Amino acid sequence: MTPPGETPPTTPPTTTAPDVTPPATTAPDVTPPATTAPGVTPPTPSAPTLTKLDPEAIPESCASLAKAADATSINRALSARISLAGCLADAGLKTLVLCDCAQSVQEIDTVTELSRVLFDEAISLGDATTQILARRAKGDLLSNLATRMVATVPPPRDASPEAIALHDSRVDILSALLQPWQLAARVEYEELDKTARANPQLAKNPAVAAAVRASRDRLAATQGVAKR
Repeated sequence: MTPPGETPPTTPPTTTAPDVTPPATTAPDVTPPATTAPGVTPPTPSAPTLTKLDPEAIPESCASLAKAADATSINRALSARISLAGCLADAGLKTLVLCDCAQSVQEIDTVTELSRVLFDEAISLGDATTQILARRAKGDLLSNLATRMVATVPPPRDASPEAIALHDSRVDILSALLQPWQLAARVEYEELDKTARANPQLAKNPAVAAAVRASRDRLAATQGVAKR
């Protein structure tokens, strides 16, 4: 108890010492850069691997193109493979007896399989010029296959409504089978056009200019058919 007239003592406030912990520091990264051991040559990217051609499966009419298709120069080899693909397709199609049926579509797919592989190889590995020429050749092949198959539908036996209806029915059935070729051809022409627009300097190349014109004509024709 505090006597009368005296001021009670006051307790000084408690103070907290400031935090003087030094900030954490990160040791510098002293990992030495990776080096190649002396005398060891770093690996170099390997050359593109092209489809191996079986000489026994190449028709005599395409033999010279097949030989050029194995040239050491990748551009020369791909150029020859575009020509070889067309030659192989022509040779294979000559062996077929076609009808307006699914079996003929399957047979055509089989005999032109290697041709389509060679075209795709030129498209994926070639420069812009090679891509344009390969896409034009592949698109033309697919378009021509569809046209060839449409021609297998026999005409109406007479002018009767029944004969005409039968003919139209066969055309419709066949058209459904040919649609994958037609769509794939359109894709090739569209991609060709994109490549040409991205490389306007190639317009001076006569082969490229001809391919671009032809593909645009094909595209215009298919658009006209689609609008009917």
